[in-house]
Amino acid sequence: MELRAGRWLITGVAGFIGSHLLERLLNLGYVVVGIDNFSTRSMVNLESVRSLVGEKAWRNFTLHEGDVTKISSEFCNLGTFDFVLHQAALCSVPESAQEPGRYFTNNLLSNIQLLEGLKQGWCERLVYASSSAVYGEGDLNGNIESQDLFPLSPYGETKRTAELLAKQYSMAHELEWIGLRYFNVFGTRQNYSGPYSSVIQVWLNALRNDRPCQIYGDGSAVRDFVPVDRVVDYNLLAAAGLPKFATNRVFNVATGKGITILQLFELFKSIIENKLQRKIQDPEFFSARPGDIQVSIGRMDLATNYFPLMKPIDFRSALADMIYKLYE
Repeated sequence: MELRAGRWLITGVAGFIGSHLLERLLNLGYVVVGIDNFSTRSMVNLESVRSLVGEKAWRNFTLHEGDVTKISSEFCNLGTFDFVLHQAALCSVPESAQEPGRYFTNNLLSNIQLLEGLKQGWCERLVYASSSAVYGEGDLNGNIESQDLFPLSPYGETKRTAELLAKQYSMAHELEWIGLRYFNVFGTRQNYSGPYSSVIQVWLNALRNDRPCQIYGDGSAVRDFVPVDRVVDYNLLAAAGLPKFATNRVFNVATGKGITILQLFELFKSIIENKLQRKIQDPEFFSARPGDIQVSIGRMDLATNYFPLMKPIDFRSALADMIYKLYE
């Protein structure tokens, strides 16, 4: 992967995706500044990155503890950047239904702060995390970036509004930004516990505690699961690989293929039983949660045109690799 050289800022650096972005950039030898308020994370992910990249690479990283919603007051302390990767957000669909005000305040204000910084020239290009939640209910043909958006949750609405804000800023100012609509991202260092964790992580946590896996709904819901390494690829290429004419637009980050939750469970079960020689209990079923989408698949036509070097993803291999890393 060839990237333009530059100085990088990652918001939400201690989180799941943020820490993987940091690991990749440090391994590539780049200078990185990270910001996190540690409201949902501890230092555990960063300590893991440090052990993986080694002390020499780690010296290229500077951590600032702070809130992205107040980052304008920190600009002078952080310096200027070539590329900003904005991952900091509250991101639970069920929780957003319980606390919509907190979600709108946090998720929109953080994007506004970074767009203001982009306008002021303190960075060259902003890549921000959007979400498949902007689409609302999908179908088996897959969601395409140009379609109308009908989010079903306050979380999805915050991401849709953040995209609109970016478009409005670029209508009035010459800016460079890219929005990435993540589908169901999975990988190591994702949160294992709590009612709002990803289904794969919830199942791994159930396994660790010798409990049955939980399925919300009847298991027929369809999801498009994306390995976190692919998300990192898209972020880095969007920031330092895309030409200027490709900016100021959003891209799906998906595989273009769906799998039902029941099919996922059978695959998960076979990998775990193969690896651990351990019988997996039958799953427990619960009522579907408010805001949960039945079908969510991302069409990759647009992304394939602008990111042509991406290889197809073998989901089974990617899931197995993740699980094997956890039990090495």
